[in-house]
Amino acid sequence: MVSSTDITGLLQTLAIGVIVYQIITSVDPAPLVDVCTEDGKVRLRLAQVQGRLRRRIAPQSIVHFAAQTGMLFPKSKAFSLNGLRFPIDVVFLDASSKVVDIIRPEAGTKTQASCKDGSSLFIVNRGDADGLKKGDLVQLGTAKSGLT
Repeated sequence: MVSSTDITGLLQTLAIGVIVYQIITSVDPAPLVDVCTEDGKVRLRLAQVQGRLRRRIAPQSIVHFAAQTGMLFPKSKAFSLNGLRFPIDVVFLDASSKVVDIIRPEAGTKTQASCKDGSSLFIVNRGDADGLKKGDLVQLGTAKSGLT
């Protein structure tokens, strides 16, 4: 016999699948952006999330990122952590792409990561931003093929 918990879990999984399908089929692909250190070495590859895609992405629909990848949210000072299922690094950048804060919330945190001095932010798997610190200047550029 199927329990109500099993049915609820199945419905939640189905709902997330429908949301992801809608995102994939209804918007243009997100442009990829490389995060480079001052020496030009590519550290991270991010999908730039804005416009209609930004409005459709909910933290609970993100299950994990591949190593050295994540999402860039231009013109954002905050990111809702409600429903996020894995630990992340949230890196806040000012208008000149200088790191102004790094927050490392635990999975399941029901709050918001925010920074009043930030003008954009990116999220990556916990630990992928370990080489960055406040004051570092990063370069954001159109992604090239392959990480170096």
